[in-house]
Amino acid sequence: MRDVGPALVWMWILYIAALTGALMLVVSFVLGSLGVRLSWLPWTGGTLVFVGLIGRYLLARSLRPTLNRISTESMTTIHMPLLNEGADVWRPVEAMKIGEIGYMVTENVPPDEEWAFQPGHILRCEERELSGGVHLVAVAKAT
Repeated sequence: MRDVGPALVWMWILYIAALTGALMLVVSFVLGSLGVRLSWLPWTGGTLVFVGLIGRYLLARSLRPTLNRISTESMTTIHMPLLNEGADVWRPVEAMKIGEIGYMVTENVPPDEEWAFQPGHILRCEERELSGGVHLVAVAKAT
């Protein structure tokens, strides 16, 4: 699988380049209104904005298949403990495997349920015997 780390670093570099270019354009406008003419400043600022935005677009476009594959391969079902049900109840929910750290729930909590852990938290799961077989059950927040 392709390592996306260096590409994400380049995304941030291009983002900073675009922001720097935008700042240069603002500075050239302010200096121009004060009568100071620096002919290279708007040209350089515009170039940085253009390169930053186009570069980010092309890089994101090239990464899209890899990121889609990573996200679909890492999806699994875990069982979320429900609170205030009067008995031990678990609900199957979709979660994304986050390396060796744990699982992050990607579903939203239905309005009529109270989950033990909120979506977006990274959870530690254990295999437990439930009715219907052995399932992954969220047991704690990952640390």
